[in-house]
Amino acid sequence: MLIQNGRLAIRELLEEDKLLLAKWLSDPEVLQFYEGRDRPLDMAKVEEDFFGEADNETRCLIIYDEAPIGYIQFYPVGEEERQVYGYSNPAEVLFGMDQFIGEPVYWNKGIGTQLIETIVEYLLTEKGAERIVMDPQTWNERAIRCYEKCGFEKVKLLPKHEWHEGEYRDCWLIEYVRGKGIQLRNRGSAVIIESGKVAVIKRIREGKEYFVFPGGGIEEDESPEQATIREAFEELGVHIEIKESIGTVHFNGVQYYFLSEIIGGTFGTGSFEEYGENHNRGSYEPMWLPIDKLVSLDVRPMEIAEVVTELVG
Repeated sequence: MLIQNGRLAIRELLEEDKLLLAKWLSDPEVLQFYEGRDRPLDMAKVEEDFFGEADNETRCLIIYDEAPIGYIQFYPVGEEERQVYGYSNPAEVLFGMDQFIGEPVYWNKGIGTQLIETIVEYLLTEKGAERIVMDPQTWNERAIRCYEKCGFEKVKLLPKHEWHEGEYRDCWLIEYVRGKGIQLRNRGSAVIIESGKVAVIKRIREGKEYFVFPGGGIEEDESPEQATIREAFEELGVHIEIKESIGTVHFNGVQYYFLSEIIGGTFGTGSFEEYGENHNRGSYEPMWLPIDKLVSLDVRPMEIAEVVTELVG
């Protein structure tokens, strides 16, 4: 697996994926937003476009809850494309990316945002990207809103840039610049287990309910363990002792998870400023969640919930 982020996974294409791509790219509902409804792809065209010469392009399948749902590719931007976009510094590490979710049932569920954030972090941390670009067609406002939410900004209009359904369409050049978009920040989090339950923060945001493990950003002068101890007191009102590391997750930085034990304080008395209702960030509520319910609820990140379930299993 190339990338794993909770319920979302990304791996490089395999020969067996041809059937999926041919299915998705002959679906008019999908083609409306990708190749165009007048350009369905048969198996031969899929083989030519997605399994031919890669030219430094990394071609991947998107998987969610172990089900294949779409396609994503990323690549170093070549000299010709740099000239079209107006990037004149050949030394800058510049990546492009394209993607689509081929199963419409997974649209409008926040998966696209999670996908873009995950790939951006991967390109920044693993590929050393200094700038990431895309060129969506201007009419595709839903996709553009998603990209802007993930830290991309419009740079310039590209008139009649891409052929789509019988005509050349205008596109926006959008970019994510290292240090300017969403800031990556490492985090430390506590996994506290007592009497078959685990401490979590219940979040309700934009009408969605989910659960996270208590923790937060690591300050400049802190270790992950020190940040976890501080955050546990701020969020839960308890003093903890760290027992061992049970995993790390790479998402918007590195997230460290530590099995911990309460050694003082009173659970639920945290004074963290985010508690209660916050019109911008939703609500926060510390609580104990039965471990046997973890994998059936939206607990983030799911891979840590699975580790916790195995620990007590």
